[in-house]
Parts: sequence; structure tokens; C-alpha cells
Amino acid sequence: MFAGSKASFLLKNLVEAGFHSNHNKLIFEIIYEIKKTINDLSGILERSKKEKIFWDENPRIVCVILIKKKTIERNIKSLFFFFFHRTKQIELLFWLNNFGFSKHFFSHYFSKQEFKYLNIYNQILNDYFNQIQINLLKKDQFFSETFLSD
Repeated sequence: MFAGSKASFLLKNLVEAGFHSNHNKLIFEIIYEIKKTINDLSGILERSKKEKIFWDENPRIVCVILIKKKTIERNIKSLFFFFFHRTKQIELLFWLNNFGFSKHFFSHYFSKQEFKYLNIYNQILNDYFNQIQINLLKKDQFFSETFLSD
């Protein structure tokens, strides 16, 4: 199963189960599926560098990257909906600090258990942004700036 769709399926189960039960295993599965999607994307980038593929001349690869990007963004947003279920400021929190988390700022929103997941998730995001710090599309500044910002 495609990593993005499996993560979406797991998130649906998580929401249907309600927030009161123990979700440790399910949350780690979702994070693992997002990490797999990130690794898939990194693999595409690495192979293309070795094969000296020029992004602006290969629309098929650009489409694959955009699809992977959308999958990652959708799963990130879904996880944020889960983590921020107690607040009305989902959009503000989602875009704050390029997906980063400030423990001091968010301390009144989360329990210690939730912080454990946030720290793991934040580390995955940091690794992801560090892995793909290359300029994919020189002609498309909007894509490069939004996709590769850190």
C-alpha cells in the first residue's frame, strides 16, 4: 500500500477511536508511514542526482515529487489536527515556524505524553528538510521556497 494512503487510513482509525483511549501504537505507525514517504522522496532525489536528471526537463519526475509533497503535507496536517484537537487555532499552529514546535509556546496545549510524540515528529521533519536542501526547480521560485524552506 502507498505510504500516504496507509497513513491516511491509520489517521481515520485514530479519529474514529476517539481521543480517550490509548493511541501509542497507532501514532507511531502514522509517524512511521510519513517517514517512509519522506524516504521515498529522498530516494527519488538521490537517484536523480546520480543519473544527472535535470528537473525542469523531466516533467514526470516533477509530478512524482509534487504528489509525494502533497502526501507529506496532507499527513502532516492530519497529525496536527489530532495533536491540536483542543484548540480552535489549527491553521495558525499548522503554519507556525515552518512546521517547527516551540515547547515553551505550546506547553499549555499538550500533556507530557503528547510532547513525546511532538518531539519525535519534529525530529522527523527536521531530518526531512535537511535531506532535501537542494534547488529542485530553479525556474519555479515559489515551489523551491515553499518546499525547501527551513
